[in-house]
Amino acid sequence: MSWPRQCPVALVGRGRVWLCLATWLVTIAALAPIAAAQPPNPYQQALAAGPPHLASRPPQPAATQPIAQQPAPPPAYRLPASGDPFDQLSSLQAQPWSDGRAPPQQPSSDPRAPRLAVYPNRPGEEIVDEFSPAGPPPWAAPPRRKIGAPRRGMFQKLRVAGSWVAGDDISEFGLADIDANITFAFPFPTPKSPLIITPGFQSWWLEGPTAPDMPARVYDAYLKFRTMRKLNERWGLDAAVTPGWHSDFETSNDDALRITGHAFGAYQWNEVVQVVLGVVYLDRSDVSLLPAVGLICNFNEDTRLELILPRPRFARRFYADCCEEYWWYVAGEFGGGAWAIERASGVEDMAIYRDFRVMLGWERKVAEGFGSHFEIAYVFGREIEYDSGTPDFEPDDTLMLRTGIMF
Repeated sequence: MSWPRQCPVALVGRGRVWLCLATWLVTIAALAPIAAAQPPNPYQQALAAGPPHLASRPPQPAATQPIAQQPAPPPAYRLPASGDPFDQLSSLQAQPWSDGRAPPQQPSSDPRAPRLAVYPNRPGEEIVDEFSPAGPPPWAAPPRRKIGAPRRGMFQKLRVAGSWVAGDDISEFGLADIDANITFAFPFPTPKSPLIITPGFQSWWLEGPTAPDMPARVYDAYLKFRTMRKLNERWGLDAAVTPGWHSDFETSNDDALRITGHAFGAYQWNEVVQVVLGVVYLDRSDVSLLPAVGLICNFNEDTRLELILPRPRFARRFYADCCEEYWWYVAGEFGGGAWAIERASGVEDMAIYRDFRVMLGWERKVAEGFGSHFEIAYVFGREIEYDSGTPDFEPDDTLMLRTGIMF
């Protein structure tokens, strides 16, 4: 149907004016049944109705009695922000699949969500609508998803990160990598103990050394299976198994297939301190098992201390609102990797690189959209080993830059 653009009497005459009016009336009559058939929107209904009138409410309690408070929300279930098994282990004490949303006429689990109007307790008082500064009235729109809370449905997170370790004249061995992964959650065996699956791919670009030689590129392709379960009020379990193929894609050596994983137990000592005990299995010839022992201290919403080996971290939030948070942190890290490679002579070998890092980082977390992080680190204790017996190579200390985005 084409709509007439204009119907001035001076140009088209009185007959065409009546034709325009008839066309509009027919269109409105045709659209009326369609609009009436649409299901009602509860938020629009509540917005049109507004807060209920005082006369329709039952008698209110005496003014000396406090207004009933809403129950305290459970801690938010979080997935690790960076995919690291040592990050945010306190999520073991949380309830999964609770993202802070609430249907109409039900309280939200987000403490920053607006509250309903406060009504007078004595005759003659006026109705006062009080809302928190975090958002609009509760009948205007559904609350946002809480920062760090999981999404509803299977898709949970998309992450892309890249790092650069300086080489050449500084350390005689440099590398850069890009790591991309996506996280899904399945309600198996139960929605409260979901199965978390993360497929990912990481590509490394190596610069030197020439003696002993290293290939120009190596790759990591992996599929991570993880479960997090709350055993009781104080104990929680976090376990993961990650089969992966780690090689230069030039050799068919079975050593390229490695199965890594971790298993942690967390005990909630009190409201602030959480005790973590577990192991990390790397399936490498140089380091097979790493202990993961330490404490997590959540002093308040702005300060978090993770005294856990091999990745300690102190984080401090310096800005927060309903939509985003900004954190800075100081952390340590055990880095490196192991790959099945083909040497320049054509011999198949296993190359293992490891280092230690002390870093300063910045992170932006959001309720909706893209989050990001940036890190700068001092890298030391670097070493390259070969299973074939080739003498080890120890590059110089250097610097690392790393950044990434999360959705």
